Formats: sequence, C-alpha cells, structure tokens
Amino acid sequence: MRLTQVLRVGYCVSTLIALTWIQPAHATDGDDATSSKEQPPSPGKKPDFEPVPDRWRIQPPGHWYDPYNQNVLKGDYPVIGQDIFLKLTGISRTDLEGRSAPTASGASADRSGSFTFFGNDNALIFDQKFAGKIEIQKGATAFKPFDWQVVVEGVIDVNHLGVFENGVVSPDVVDGTSRTTNDAALQEASAEVHLMDLSANYDFISAKLGRQPFNSDFRSLIFSDVNQGARLFGSANGNRYQYNLLYFNQAEKDTNSGLNTFNVRDQQIVIA
Repeated sequence: MRLTQVLRVGYCVSTLIALTWIQPAHATDGDDATSSKEQPPSPGKKPDFEPVPDRWRIQPPGHWYDPYNQNVLKGDYPVIGQDIFLKLTGISRTDLEGRSAPTASGASADRSGSFTFFGNDNALIFDQKFAGKIEIQKGATAFKPFDWQVVVEGVIDVNHLGVFENGVVSPDVVDGTSRTTNDAALQEASAEVHLMDLSANYDFISAKLGRQPFNSDFRSLIFSDVNQGARLFGSANGNRYQYNLLYFNQAEKDTNSGLNTFNVRDQQIVIA
C-alpha cells in the first residue's frame, strides 16, 4: 500500500509541474505565432500568395501585337466572362506567276506584221488578297466542342494580268493587253451551334448556317468551296466516325478574283 501511495503522489506532482510550466509555454508560443501572422510582411519580402481575377490570368497577357505569346486577341483569354473568346486573324496572300502558253494573235494583232496564227505566248499574272477574320465562340475547347461560334471574314483582292496579244484580257481588242481589277467580298459569314453530346467522349451533333468553307475529302479532289448554305455534322464512336449533311445554294463567283458575290447561281448542291 505504501508503494502505491508513493506512486500516486509522484504522478500528481508531475502533473502539477506539467500544468504549471509546459502548458503556459505552449500558450505563449501560440500567442507569438498569432501576433507574427498579423504583422504585415516587410517591404522587401514577397507575399506567400497573390490573388488573380481568374485562372486564365495566372500568366499575365502579352502585348496585343505579339502573336507568339498568350494574347487576348487570338483566343488565349476570354473577353467576356470566363468562356467567351475572341480570335482575330489577318492574312496576306500574294501570287505572282509568269507563264508561257500558246496564244492566238487574232485578226487585230498587237504588233504589226504578226501573220502567224500563234503570237507572243508570254504572260504575267499577279494576285494580291488581304483577308480579315473575326471569330467569337463560347466554351473552352480543350476537352469538348464549343457551345456556339460566329465567324465573319472579309477579303479585298487586287488582280493584274499582262499579256502581249490583243483579245486575251477581254474579247474587245480595244481593251489592250493588260488588265487590273479590284474586288471586295464578304467571303464567310456563319453561325455554328452545338446541339448535343452523344457520349462521354464528347461525340456530338452541331449545325452551321451561312457562308462557310467545306471540304468533302482529305485532298480536296471531289469538292472544296466556300459558299452559302446549311450543314449538319458530328462524330460517333469516340470520334472514329465523322459525318456531314450539307446543302449549298451556290453564290456566283467574280471572274477575276474568284471571290463570292451576292448573286445566286441558281445551282444547288447536296452532299452527304
């Protein structure tokens, strides 16, 4: 009994010592930690975290004229809310062709003394196109199709043809041996809507209405054009199969520039 009482007394004494010395020490350390957190960081020290408006701006946007880094004008950051993006595209295409092909001199030859049937067969063709495209779409397309998209593209064309015989640039020989024309066209204007998803792999069905490009095969050997109409398309079986149903009410093309006009050709095309 005496040994048990001695052990109990020793346990009580050790508990009192712990309550008196150890617990106040921890409380003092906690108060010091709390007071240190409330103190503002020193001017030369960077904060542990910095709030940003959204996840898109973790890396700040670059200059608007920089196409090689993230840029709000090429769809890297949303322009409205968190999921509406703007993409601006400018294209300059220059074609310069010198060619030689059999060319008839005609009854009214450009040079006196041209009595042979074929005249000078050299020609120079120059074509310059400037295109500007605006695309607005809703939805981030990293893992799924966008919800909707609107595309508008305008094209300006300058075309020059220089030959050495009359009757080539125009049936009227008075027009001479050179021709320079210019043209401006609304080449593309369409709206696309995502109708529904068909599987967890984002197989989908979408519809597109307006002036739009369409390529029926991989190498553009069967049909490839930018024209006005409606298209229903999508994918199936994890994007292993792709399908299209297309209707075009063909617009007339400008003879020299090859761009769309607002005149209708009275020709319809259906592709499935």
